[in-house]
Amino acid sequence: MSLELNKKAFLYYLSSHASVSYDNLEERLNLSRHSLKSLIEGLLYSYDHIFSIQEQGGKLSLHIFDEEAFKILVTEDLLLSTDLNSFHKRQAIFFQTLLETDDFISADVIAEELGISRRSLSRDINRMKEVLLTYQLDLESKSGVGIKLVGTELNKRLLYLYEVMDYLEHELELPHELLATYADFMDNHRFPLDVERTFLSTLKLTILRKEKAVGEEGLSWFTSQDKLDLPSIFYDILAYFLGREISRVEKAFLTFPMQIGLLASEIGRPDILAMAKEVLGLTVQEFGISLDIEESALILQCHLVYMLNRSVMKWQFTEISLREQLIQSSFSKVVSQFFVERVMERTGLSISDKEVILLAAWMELLLARKSKPLIAKVAVITQSGQSFSYLVDNQIRQIFNSEVQLDFLDFANHPPYEELNRTYDLIFTDNLLYSQELFQPFLSLSLVTKENQAEREALERTVLGRKIQMHCQVELARFDEGKSYEDNKQALLEQLVAKQVIGQEVADKLQEKEAAHPAISENGYAYPHLTDASLEQIILVVPVQDSLHLSSQTGLAVHDFVLIFVPSELDDFNQDLLFNIFDNTFRMGKRSHIKERLGIDQRSDMLTL
Repeated sequence: MSLELNKKAFLYYLSSHASVSYDNLEERLNLSRHSLKSLIEGLLYSYDHIFSIQEQGGKLSLHIFDEEAFKILVTEDLLLSTDLNSFHKRQAIFFQTLLETDDFISADVIAEELGISRRSLSRDINRMKEVLLTYQLDLESKSGVGIKLVGTELNKRLLYLYEVMDYLEHELELPHELLATYADFMDNHRFPLDVERTFLSTLKLTILRKEKAVGEEGLSWFTSQDKLDLPSIFYDILAYFLGREISRVEKAFLTFPMQIGLLASEIGRPDILAMAKEVLGLTVQEFGISLDIEESALILQCHLVYMLNRSVMKWQFTEISLREQLIQSSFSKVVSQFFVERVMERTGLSISDKEVILLAAWMELLLARKSKPLIAKVAVITQSGQSFSYLVDNQIRQIFNSEVQLDFLDFANHPPYEELNRTYDLIFTDNLLYSQELFQPFLSLSLVTKENQAEREALERTVLGRKIQMHCQVELARFDEGKSYEDNKQALLEQLVAKQVIGQEVADKLQEKEAAHPAISENGYAYPHLTDASLEQIILVVPVQDSLHLSSQTGLAVHDFVLIFVPSELDDFNQDLLFNIFDNTFRMGKRSHIKERLGIDQRSDMLTL
């Protein structure tokens, strides 16, 4: 299932239930917990003006801000419709019809099958031709005869895989012996769930199109990794079932989900290494940069193998996390763009723009390695998880040296950059890239410089805001500056009780605590807080105003405010989140108000005191 279909299925299911557990979602969508969290981050980044997603007690709930926009999103933008009124469903049937015949077929027959007019089909075809171009396929038409799909078998299979199988059900019975061997292979290798799913699709397509021979054309730049190949018994069983031997190119198509760079493997090709040296030489000449071409090409070789494999198989990144913008205007991005364009000229392949972002990370590392050859301490500010950290660790040590001290710091909570610059020789932030189908992080780093620190700090607050939105309950309040701080606080607690955000007992406990020891600092910051066993999740209340002017019975003026309620029991993730909230709350610095420090967006619904 493609990324967009995962998104629409997730939102449709979530909008149909008051709350849903991760277990139910994993079973329903056939996605891992990690993939679900990645999916949620992508949705919140793109559509947080339409809805929010919150987690409480291990269950997710959806809160919609704009009903009309949400309806358009799930019925049109995310392809919820599964009948023939959906363009993407019609397109899938259209492609499948053409793929299943080698001859011309009448447009009238196709229009009748789709239940639309010839005029509507003609409009659809104009849009479909743009999709076919990305697969180097075309439509040949003959007046009075019909239309025919023209192109290589490899590209037809890729069209089937990406544009048909996502939208149409295929009830294909695989031989029991073949499935048993496939299952044993998967159990032994423990591939990511999404790799398994795509591999099963290429297996089905190999059988569906067993009469169509895959030619060598287009596969000259594809590199198979022997250690990721299937056992010979699998090919023996498949060959027996098909009644013929399995060709090299069929094996390449069948196993490509494992071969496109998802899994680390030492691999090399002399022709790719030679091309890397040549293009690096042109790049050095173009920009006047200083790089050791021989050594840098050797380091880049493995990455280029993976990049070319992805490009041959028309496999593209469609999601890049919040931090893509950090590298968009960097010098390494410009260098990377030049490099990729020269590779396209030499290979004839079409390479995704997202690959430029990924390659830019390697350029950052190579340029940093040359400018600072004596690197002893490196920091990577990340939120990508252990598997990503392992990959980064290996590559950092390959590029610098095995003795380098490498520290992974939390993206939303780390010492100020001024302090980091005194401690580390190099500082990087991570950039998660997600694929069209396989939710796997790839090595992508951005070098932190003094010039871009303010932008990065703002982005880190955005990331923290996403986590807060996901795992906390946030309430906004408009304070009445004609009343005292104490009167506003009393009115706020009454409204929270009336709204059933907290119970009356919790409100009374907080008032008693405040009466004994008011939480107001000398610089005008009020931060009342309470931990209580009756609470189920962290609750934050912040003012709408950027700055307050409230008098207080303590004699101190209140200019900023946050109210925090904390459950007595928190898991490790929420403990870390709470620490991030407190840490950023008390980082006054140049940020004067709490919403900005915590990355909290302003909503239309609020408590007016």
